[in-house]
Amino acid sequence: MAIDHRRRILAFGVVAAFLVGTGWFTARALRPDPLPVGSPLPALLIRTGAGTDSLAVPAAGPLVVIFFHSECVYCLAEFDELDAGLDELGGAVVVLLTAEDSLPGQLAADRWPRLIEAPHVRWARVDANAFGSHFGTLLTPANYVFNARGTLVWKSVGKPRWGRFVAAVQEARSRDE
Repeated sequence: MAIDHRRRILAFGVVAAFLVGTGWFTARALRPDPLPVGSPLPALLIRTGAGTDSLAVPAAGPLVVIFFHSECVYCLAEFDELDAGLDELGGAVVVLLTAEDSLPGQLAADRWPRLIEAPHVRWARVDANAFGSHFGTLLTPANYVFNARGTLVWKSVGKPRWGRFVAAVQEARSRDE
């Protein structure tokens, strides 16, 4: 008799856990996207080597925002492509954001010299909670393209295909001209 009672309790626990888990996943799936395509650039403070600044779209063209982590292998692979193909972005301003305590120093200088030297590439730190609440993710890499009017025209969470990424930046530029 005691075994029957234990089985009922166990079965009830399994069903309750399943229902709670299903409810949680459903609520997460139905939650609206905090930054859908067509949204304006969120007001976000970033910290560069020169101090605190606001994330802003340059008047000359598109803004590319890439959220990364230095231990993310997909981020490092994306930076390899970005360093090699920087000219394909047509001078778009690229902001490389991390929530880490420090920016990659010598590693970046050795591995991606063009990303360090290019005047239209900025490395910056951002508060993780602020980034997550405005952009809706803390997964890396997360890529966003804003046109000159500050409207989100393309985004990708995870390493994007290089061709699609470049096409999104070029399309954002052509729409602005």
